[in-house]
Amino acid sequence: ILSAGMILLLALALKWGWIGVEGVDAMNTVIKALSAAIAGITISGRQLPKSWLVAGSCGVLYMMASFALFALLGGGFHFGTGTMSDLLMVFACASCACILSNIIREKKAEKAAS
Repeated sequence: ILSAGMILLLALALKWGWIGVEGVDAMNTVIKALSAAIAGITISGRQLPKSWLVAGSCGVLYMMASFALFALLGGGFHFGTGTMSDLLMVFACASCACILSNIIREKKAEKAAS
C-alpha cells in the first residue's frame, strides 16, 4: 500500500512538473529502498531468530512481487542485471533496517530499565 502511494505521488510529481522524466529511475530506486526498509522495521518488532534474514527475504519477496506485477502490466518479462542489483539492494535495505531497529529497541529497553 505504501509503495502504491509513493508511486502515485511520483506520478503526480511528474504530471505537475516537479520532477523530470530523467528523475524517474532515481525515484523508483528510492521507493524500492524505502519500502524494503519499512518491511525490515516491521519484521524487527517480532521476536524471530535471525530476524535480519527474514526481513531481507521479505524485501526480496516484495521486489519479486512488484517485478511480476509490472511485468504483467507492461506485457514483458526481462530479468537482467538491473533486476538482480535491485534484489540485492532491497535485501540489504530490509536487513540493515531490521538490524538498526533492533539495536534502537534494545537501547530504549535498557534506558527504560535503568
